[in-house]
Amino acid sequence: MSALPTAIPATTPFNEILVHIPPDESADAVIGSAVSMARLFAAHIDGVIAVEQSDGRQGAYKNSPSPLEIVAVFENEMKAAARTLLRFEMAAQEAGISYGKQVISNRAEIIDQMLVYISRLHDLSIVAQPQRSASAGTFPKAMLFDSGRPVILIPRTHAGGIVLDHITICWDGGRCAARAVHDAMPLLENARSIDIVAVNDGSEFLEPSSDALASHLARRRLNIQVKQPKAEHVDIHRTMTAVAAEAGSSLMIMGGYGHSKEGRFVLGDVTRDALHAMSIPTFMSF
Repeated sequence: MSALPTAIPATTPFNEILVHIPPDESADAVIGSAVSMARLFAAHIDGVIAVEQSDGRQGAYKNSPSPLEIVAVFENEMKAAARTLLRFEMAAQEAGISYGKQVISNRAEIIDQMLVYISRLHDLSIVAQPQRSASAGTFPKAMLFDSGRPVILIPRTHAGGIVLDHITICWDGGRCAARAVHDAMPLLENARSIDIVAVNDGSEFLEPSSDALASHLARRRLNIQVKQPKAEHVDIHRTMTAVAAEAGSSLMIMGGYGHSKEGRFVLGDVTRDALHAMSIPTFMSF
């Protein structure tokens, strides 16, 4: 009699995690969050920090920095990047996890593409929440749209790691939300409780309702609650955030909507609000 096939796990955990470490004060929050995820899944983690190179053209304008000043600034940024990577290395060593580290340096648009290519070889990327005033080159938006991998965004006010005691799923029955739930399943299966928040859920037959999602997840023996608040369109993200905060959620899962157009990244209203007004770590799939 032939042997029975080996059972395949229902979900694949995150075995390889990429963390894009920002060169500012939010680096420690991102490092702590990424290390906590890697420790949870016994994953390998790669820390990458980017330093933008000047193309030298600003030297042609009046009152612009001289070539020597540009070189001095670049050297200082490289030294700061090295110090930040050392903090990452120490955190990974203390957690006892496998890790790699890398500094990449180029023009902003090349850095963006390099991060996309690197992230495609990882199961999950972790990045800092963008600043409203940040230039296009300081936040790796292309990682969101073009990597084909989910991302966890860490609020700049966040401290410590990521815990999975209570997770909130933002659900509208659409493709992006479904992709996010699927990609986040390893996290959901480690959660103690899960809220499905469906704003203005009409349970229309053309879209999977929040109740249908609850039944789907309950078959995995997950602890599910459904919440169906009402809100105007402009207040959807604010409402979801309020519900998550009231429940004490430590992680939000949502689909991201956006596209690139003529080199610019155009976000949906709720996605844009989520990027700029998040209060807890947010898992996104595009």
